[in-house]
Amino acid sequence: MRGSKQDLGKDAKGKKIADPTQMPRTAFEAAKITDEPWHELKKGPASDIEFHKAITKAKTAAKGKLGQALYVYDAAGEESLETASKFLSADGKSGFAVKNDGDIVSVFNFSDRPNAGLSAL
Repeated sequence: MRGSKQDLGKDAKGKKIADPTQMPRTAFEAAKITDEPWHELKKGPASDIEFHKAITKAKTAAKGKLGQALYVYDAAGEESLETASKFLSADGKSGFAVKNDGDIVSVFNFSDRPNAGLSAL
């Protein structure tokens, strides 16, 4: 049926119109972005240090501008993510934090896990 999800017809040039509900999944699959099972770290100094170590290793391992662009917050103190919710993948090679105001920060992944951090978004 014309106009349904299955058949959206063709544009003025005769090109088939893509179903927009399928495009995001296709784009994620093309970029090899998978659904990552995220584990929220418990709030506290040990978790703050665990997250800090993981993101610092990722930054150090990154080459070129990618590593330089990753901002690493302090493990503790005023410039830290102590009050943020922090998440790591099961292997600790990707992660992110969500500040109290909802900002997603410190999204990272190791180079052997390309695009893994994007599944956080």
